[in-house]
Amino acid sequence: MSDDFDYTDHREKPSNEAFAELNALVEEHTAAAAKVIRLEEELAAATKSLRIIDELKIPQAMERLGDINTFTTGTGFTVTVEEHIRASIPEEKQPRAYRWLEEQGESGIIKNTVKIEFTRNEDDRANEFVRELLKRGNFDVQNKKSVNFQTLGKFVRDRLTAGEDVPEDIFNVFRQRVAKVTT
Repeated sequence: MSDDFDYTDHREKPSNEAFAELNALVEEHTAAAAKVIRLEEELAAATKSLRIIDELKIPQAMERLGDINTFTTGTGFTVTVEEHIRASIPEEKQPRAYRWLEEQGESGIIKNTVKIEFTRNEDDRANEFVRELLKRGNFDVQNKKSVNFQTLGKFVRDRLTAGEDVPEDIFNVFRQRVAKVTT
């Protein structure tokens, strides 16, 4: 028995119908992909429109009615406007912000990340370093402090709600009235 037999010569040739089916599927794919792109664009536009209504138009309209926070429409929808407070720490003000947080006894919300990079094929060296934990000093060590944006937002909200100050010359504090419509 010889292994030189070429089986490809005996394969059945694809029919014209098989090629036509493949072409039709490619056309179907192209149409479906175009529809997905169109619907994603429509969704992005609708989301932007809804955000403008919820974050600008309804809060402004309710403010013109006497700065009310809750309203029920004649059709049964309840509109509530709440203040959302967000905060951030500008990069150039981080040292002052971290010092202020520490002075307030809030150093626990500061995340301190130490990053040490090893080159490829340095698994043994990395494992040794972990075992000895900083006994060697010839590593490129990066130390970065940060405060999670959600943690910072909650901290600022809690302080402001309690009537305590937050130094806005250090922290960027964003107050935003947002509408919520329910049935």
